[in-house]
Amino acid sequence: MLAGRLRGRIFFAADDDRLCREVQVFRRRMFVDELGWDLTVHDGREHDEFDRNDAILFALQRHDAVVGCFRALRCDRPYLSREVFPGLASDVSYPSTSDCWEISRLAVSDRSAGAPLYAAMLDFGWKRRARALVALVDLSHERMLRAMQIHTRRYGAPAVVGINRSGRQIDAVAGEIPLDEQSPVLHRAVSQILAHMEISDETLVLGPDRVSA
Repeated sequence: MLAGRLRGRIFFAADDDRLCREVQVFRRRMFVDELGWDLTVHDGREHDEFDRNDAILFALQRHDAVVGCFRALRCDRPYLSREVFPGLASDVSYPSTSDCWEISRLAVSDRSAGAPLYAAMLDFGWKRRARALVALVDLSHERMLRAMQIHTRRYGAPAVVGINRSGRQIDAVAGEIPLDEQSPVLHRAVSQILAHMEISDETLVLGPDRVSA
């Protein structure tokens, strides 16, 4: 592996305790320590009730250190945005089918790793022939997606979903990335980024329907 080369691992949370812990410690640093979100922390790691055995985690690493991550949950099972923020889908209902995946706890600490993280996220959905990736994002994140020419669709109007430790309100919107509607330009850009990465997907070995015991 080249010095500084990014590599990613896609794995079931239940299958690698060590890397799962590293991802959850990284999430604590990014969401709790830096952003000041009021999230559950135990033993130095951020986790919630959606870190189940069937949760799929993506760890983006450089020199064996986690620099980015996301969690993926299939939408025919309970997932964060639908269960915790049902009111944000005021215009269009949250999906509840197996061809949609929710992406949550997406974070990156290294600016140069931002585009690779989003490329891996899109590729995750395309490889599973997903119709859409569902997410709850703050408004600055939504603007960034559009600046990256990633087409998005809202489920309802933005709303305040919390207050951080500094007293600043967190405005968020629920919606999706309709994967079949992305441009050829975006597909080419993702392919070019992925050509310089090493990604192992341990969750497709037994098929995307597998659920760890």
